[in-house]
Amino acid sequence: MITKILYSLNDNQNIKLDFEEVDINGADDIKSVLEDVSDGRLLIAEKVTPVRARLAREGEYIDTRPRVRVDGKVYTFMETKQRVEKCEEECDSMIVWDANDEQYLIDGEKFSKKYKKLQGNLYMPIRKPKKFVLLTKNICFRAAWGETMFAPKGCYLCVEYINSKDVYSKTNVAFESTYAIVKEEETLNNL
Repeated sequence: MITKILYSLNDNQNIKLDFEEVDINGADDIKSVLEDVSDGRLLIAEKVTPVRARLAREGEYIDTRPRVRVDGKVYTFMETKQRVEKCEEECDSMIVWDANDEQYLIDGEKFSKKYKKLQGNLYMPIRKPKKFVLLTKNICFRAAWGETMFAPKGCYLCVEYINSKDVYSKTNVAFESTYAIVKEEETLNNL
């Protein structure tokens, strides 16, 4: 068990949550692991909400703190914002603002494969259905890129890339403000 502080965005009422360590990306029987930590349904969802985006500038700070709703209040996993480093003069990295104002940095080439320009700094996601499960436990796990991800109960795991051992979490705030469920299956049989 790992205890993590979640920081309130609206007041100074921070909370502590316990997270069960789960080996999702290294499990031999990942379906059993997912059945243990989720409600057992497979959700097919598409990112449907437009985003704002622009080129990143070296040295600027962006608010990459994931927002998560616990007991009706919104928290983040960290207190500080991320500084854009390693961005040279001809940087093609994009800063993206989701509907909930959460920001993230993405490589320009990858961005152009995921979004189409609408107008100005507004972009629409290129719709591609992905598979998700809804968590019923607070868990933490190592993502494919090495980061420890914390996912409270009520958040989602993207299991689209399960065969390449690339499961990652999407907070309930981010999922519910940017994705639409297009299909729901009662079991995890179609993973």
